[in-house]
Amino acid sequence: MLSSCKAAGVVDINAVAAGTLYWGKLFEPIRGTKNPFANIDWGIPFTRRPDAVVLDYKAFLQASGTLTRASALRVTHFPGQDPCQVSLILQHRWEDAEGNVHAERVGTAFFRIEKSTDGWVKDHRIPVRYGDASRMPGYQAYMGLIQGAGALYTVNSQGKHVPILEEGWADADASVTHAILRIASGSAGEFTGEPGNILWVDNLRLEYAR
Repeated sequence: MLSSCKAAGVVDINAVAAGTLYWGKLFEPIRGTKNPFANIDWGIPFTRRPDAVVLDYKAFLQASGTLTRASALRVTHFPGQDPCQVSLILQHRWEDAEGNVHAERVGTAFFRIEKSTDGWVKDHRIPVRYGDASRMPGYQAYMGLIQGAGALYTVNSQGKHVPILEEGWADADASVTHAILRIASGSAGEFTGEPGNILWVDNLRLEYAR
């Protein structure tokens, strides 16, 4: 979605943002466009080990081949695609004495929707891969560890917003402490996307072995 708003009640700014559902908490008011991921406490405490994410979905994608980047006063266009994305990340987190929050990736489930659907797709199953997903068949770069400028944030025990330092892949049988579920109508990155893409979801649930 491309939207306009006023900063400080005076200056008109533009922003592209994908419609997103996620587990976590948004901190308001948001006072600027710098580092938007720092405005969210990503994920929830979670200790279970689901086998899959299952949902019904319907998608409409513009498929124009052109992406729009809009942040503050500048709008640019360039070639690219903006698939919808569903992901579940299971982490083992811990905090050090300085308040830094570290994590290892225990479980990974990703699904990208690259074209419009003909109505609803029912009971779509996204398996969770435990351990080092980068060594498993079907792995794609976008499923990798979330690091550097793209790091997600959380609130540490001192009440400070800090990046989640996802440092490596955990063993497949490692314990889970947190889960990040994210469902978005785009995946091109912050303030970048294809305005007009729409993703509908229903009957979202986690599947466990009986």
